[in-house]
Amino acid sequence: MSSGDIPPNDDPSPEEVLEALQEAIINNPRLADMPVEEIARQLVLEAHLHQEPPLALVEVALDNIDLPLYLVEDGPKADAELDSCDACGLPSVSLVELEGDRVCDRCDAVFWTAQMLQKSDVADEAEIIATLAFISQNKYENLRDEKNRVTFSQNFDQKYPSFELIRFVEDIPVIRLRKAVAEVVRYKGSKLPQRIRLRILSKFARQDEVKELYRRVLEQENLPIAPDSRGSVSWQYADGHLVVDVGPREDIHSTRLEGLDKYPPRRFAFLSHCRT
Repeated sequence: MSSGDIPPNDDPSPEEVLEALQEAIINNPRLADMPVEEIARQLVLEAHLHQEPPLALVEVALDNIDLPLYLVEDGPKADAELDSCDACGLPSVSLVELEGDRVCDRCDAVFWTAQMLQKSDVADEAEIIATLAFISQNKYENLRDEKNRVTFSQNFDQKYPSFELIRFVEDIPVIRLRKAVAEVVRYKGSKLPQRIRLRILSKFARQDEVKELYRRVLEQENLPIAPDSRGSVSWQYADGHLVVDVGPREDIHSTRLEGLDKYPPRRFAFLSHCRT
């Protein structure tokens, strides 16, 4: 076993980074003033991207981003003072009255969601925190419409793999953070799995649950295993949780990847079970 840097998965494209950054800064204007490293981290934390992009791509996106005029320092509206939200303190082009305060659309959505959760007797702290955080970072979707709700539910796991959709309250998706998730990291430019990435998101994650996640991925991807394989295990802490990568002892060289849709026999094998 060894610890250290975990090799990255396929990087998001420059177009994906640019689109994610534009949406993120519109939702949170303070992001534009943060260091590039923190911006890359926030793009994942706010669910705009599934993994941190290379810093070079973030820098390019910052140079090419097309923001609304009210967010551009040299734009014609730069001299006009925008009123700030009484809740979050951020400047906003749209404020609504809420019990004597003027709040932005984002904060209005959070307060309304909190009221609905209280009225519906949602008492699980993990569900309340995750749901409010989710509502604050995502655009409103009309989930009263049955068709929209079905589409949202079908796409939820793929779009938000770290969260579990529990139920709906009115048109609010009640969610909670999963205890652990397993992801497949593939070789760059190939469909062949390079390693299995286990994200331990909660201190309440049980060893048997993590082992089952690992076993399930081995089975789904039809990966070679060997009881005597020493394999390769690396780990690090990222964004407040443990990330463990498990794979064969050796990587397949990039020159051999072309045309491979499964692992060569014997030499490359995954651990038959993961000790966590």
